[in-house]
Amino acid sequence: MKRHMLIAMAMVMLAGFSAANSQGKITKSGECVLQEAGAFDKSKIFTLEMKNAEVQLQFNLRGSDFFGRFIIQTTPKISNLSGKPKHIAYNIAFFDKNGQLVASTSSSTNLAANEKDKYAGSNMPEIPRQALQTIASYQAVVYVMDGKK
Repeated sequence: MKRHMLIAMAMVMLAGFSAANSQGKITKSGECVLQEAGAFDKSKIFTLEMKNAEVQLQFNLRGSDFFGRFIIQTTPKISNLSGKPKHIAYNIAFFDKNGQLVASTSSSTNLAANEKDKYAGSNMPEIPRQALQTIASYQAVVYVMDGKK
């Protein structure tokens, strides 16, 4: 009897741990075409939005020149919807039509309670200009964690 009770308690604890972890993770993947574009050339920008009950991120993905380097603009606009301090970390990988990695990026930031429209860092993976045309899909993950009070 005692053994069954311990197993049941362990399963409940694991289920709670899994549920807590799954709530703090947002994933998204799909096909995409990235183009070279200016910041205000909305017709050429690929917009990736990711959201849960706690945070909202908007990535306006495009290729551009940055002080003589060719980069993918990946810096997101982030809003904290939770009312509590949060820390987020995000990762995006870009692949060609054969599933081969072309570029990747990651960053993290702290968010104050209810902070809106924060631009998180300068996250700009450098690639050869011609590599932009080979990007056919992406995979993205955002981890949402409790922030410091």
